[in-house]
Amino acid sequence: MLEKITAKGSLATGELISNGLTLTQLKAGVALDHGVATLAPLTAGLFGGTVSGSIQTDLRPATPTYRTTLKMSQVDANGLLSAITPVKQTVFGKLVSDGTLSFTGTTEATFSKSLNGTLSLRLSQGRLMGVNLLNEVGRVGKFLGISGDASNFTKINLLSAALAIEAGIAHATDLKLEIDGAAVNGNGNINIVNQGLDLRLVASLSKEMTARAGGTGIGGIMVTALSDSTGSLVVPVRVTGTVNQPHVSPDAEKFAQMKLQMLKNPAEAVFGILGRIGGKKKDQ
Repeated sequence: MLEKITAKGSLATGELISNGLTLTQLKAGVALDHGVATLAPLTAGLFGGTVSGSIQTDLRPATPTYRTTLKMSQVDANGLLSAITPVKQTVFGKLVSDGTLSFTGTTEATFSKSLNGTLSLRLSQGRLMGVNLLNEVGRVGKFLGISGDASNFTKINLLSAALAIEAGIAHATDLKLEIDGAAVNGNGNINIVNQGLDLRLVASLSKEMTARAGGTGIGGIMVTALSDSTGSLVVPVRVTGTVNQPHVSPDAEKFAQMKLQMLKNPAEAVFGILGRIGGKKKDQ
């Protein structure tokens, strides 16, 4: 019968619950065109923030298919991820995102495996549970001066990335992470289905943290860590494992590439290394 019906109207409701998502103060135009339902333009509250855009649902197949073009602002990341993905009680913070996604099915498992699209995201005031990234960078670089923090989480001042998602695999580019004591850049893959990680990151310690890691703490200089032209310590790492149990290890390939690039300008490399050991600036 749906394939024979066309209709237009509007929808307004205080609360709409669907597949683990709760939309509040929903307002949308509604169109039904021979089995394809569209909500647009749509505005609603979502996990403490707001969402706007459109949702199109093809009701003709036995398993419905969805296509969304949505903007989210100040949405609780843990609430959203816990509702629609296997990632639960792991990523916290205020999420801003913009993108187009398509998927099929009505369960978490089918949603994850069929997810495709592009997404830009920005997370602030957040935490990543299960790993202290600065401690792990210190362990890889053998920086004795920045160890000792027993907290089992990473405080996220700001995280941004562009995601291209295919069959539940998100390829992250232009990934930037600001944490206390370091700035991290990189790219890699995040498996939304099984939470697997394969990220290649470069952590640049702040000047204050570099100073704390100085002296006898620079056990990994020119082995797992480098010093840039400003004297800041730089550590390339690889993050594997899962979102809940990440494993941080030295990225030997990236380290070799960076070391070769630095040695193309040996003066800068020498000034950086000796400056860290001797506590001197380049002009000294």
